[in-house]
Amino acid sequence: MSDVRTDEEGFIPQPKGKKRILEGAIYTLLLSAFTTLLGYGIGQLLHPLVGVLLALDFFVSTWLYFFYEGLIEEPIPIGHQAIGLWLENRNKRKIYSEGWAWNWPAPFGGFEVQDMREVTLVIAMKNVLTKDRVPVEVNASVQVLVVNIYTFKSIVDAFDAATRAGQAVVREEVAKEDSDSVNELKARLAGDIEVSLRGGQLNPSSIRLWGIEIVKARVEDIKRPPELDSAATGIKVEKAQRKSERFEIGTVSQLMKDMKRWFPKLSDQAIANVVQGERSKIVRVVIDGTAEGQVKQGALIGGALDNASPNEPKGQGSSPSNSQPQTGTQRRRGRK
Repeated sequence: MSDVRTDEEGFIPQPKGKKRILEGAIYTLLLSAFTTLLGYGIGQLLHPLVGVLLALDFFVSTWLYFFYEGLIEEPIPIGHQAIGLWLENRNKRKIYSEGWAWNWPAPFGGFEVQDMREVTLVIAMKNVLTKDRVPVEVNASVQVLVVNIYTFKSIVDAFDAATRAGQAVVREEVAKEDSDSVNELKARLAGDIEVSLRGGQLNPSSIRLWGIEIVKARVEDIKRPPELDSAATGIKVEKAQRKSERFEIGTVSQLMKDMKRWFPKLSDQAIANVVQGERSKIVRVVIDGTAEGQVKQGALIGGALDNASPNEPKGQGSSPSNSQPQTGTQRRRGRK
């Protein structure tokens, strides 16, 4: 293939289809003239009438064999091309477009017909590992078409090779993403497949080197197994709960420190009772439906952390909160 002319990008250009009917007729005419004279000469050695009969027989046989048998069995369909053979080798100079065509008959020549229309290659892959080793399922497809029949026919199962090249791109791109962000890859994976497979002459994954051109890539979905999604959701919920608990504990701890600073004469147990009583009040407010927005959410979290139940009375801790803080306030005011 080194003698095949390439275009300015280094690729083998798409051959233009040609009809060789007239060419076949001319070749057959020249051959029939030779065989007719040959038959007439041989027949003249026996009898003049035999010479005429042999000449006629050679003439008809030549046209029936070389021209009629050289015609393709049926017209090349629309959207197809054929490449001519010579001694079982493809002839890159004989490319035929739609319609009737002629080539040397067997065993000298023949035809190979190829559909040049778009073909959809399915890229369905399971257990594609992400960066954090989570298996995902990818369903994609690639639309391609044959642009060079000579190059395409020279490759063993070029469509399968193109499918494998697409799968390699999918594995490479998925391996760069964590399982949490792999769904975001869907938006750009199709473009990555197109760029990689279209490539350039020096790109070994470029399917143009095999006489194929990519038209469009599509990614239907990228999904993990359902059980993994459920487990991931549970982990996220657990993390959120732990974060909420840490935040609540920090808030309570800070409140107790502030109470100790404001009311230094109160014991730690008294301060804990005040804080617990105030938080119990908030839970009751939420249950009654009189709080709004984040107050409700915060109170519910606080109640949950205390194993509070909406049916349990929460008033036991409210007395210290109503009496001791006011007493402390009055004492401070009295000192002033």
